[in-house]
Amino acid sequence: MTRWIRWPEGTHNHTALAGSNGPIAFGGDYNPEQWPEEVWHEDVRLMREAGVNLVTVGVFSWARLQPTPDSWDFDWLDRVLDLLHANGIAVDLATATASPPAWLTSAHPEVLPVDREGHVLGQGGRQAWSPSSEVYR
Repeated sequence: MTRWIRWPEGTHNHTALAGSNGPIAFGGDYNPEQWPEEVWHEDVRLMREAGVNLVTVGVFSWARLQPTPDSWDFDWLDRVLDLLHANGIAVDLATATASPPAWLTSAHPEVLPVDREGHVLGQGGRQAWSPSSEVYR
């Protein structure tokens, strides 16, 4: 399968190599939900200075996106995506399932991973979910 990055129009990435597939993607994970919003502009400035043109966003943001079972907050995500776009940085949007929120693991502890000795691993770590959990799936 071939996947193409659609660079933000009007940016240095979009026009860098006209007539070709564009520049090489360079970047990494970006977790803006872990920092005050005032920090984001400096983050993006430093990304541009380093030549970053692609970031993955949302990997660990489930708790921020869905703070309770019945509420959602996409406003912060809209703001950070707009900021990245305005600065010519493309986004690979993650599914945000790498760290389930505490409300989910409290209500359904069976989603937590179990080690080979049968110990249930606690909430709060990365990949703190079990792929065999029917509730999680």
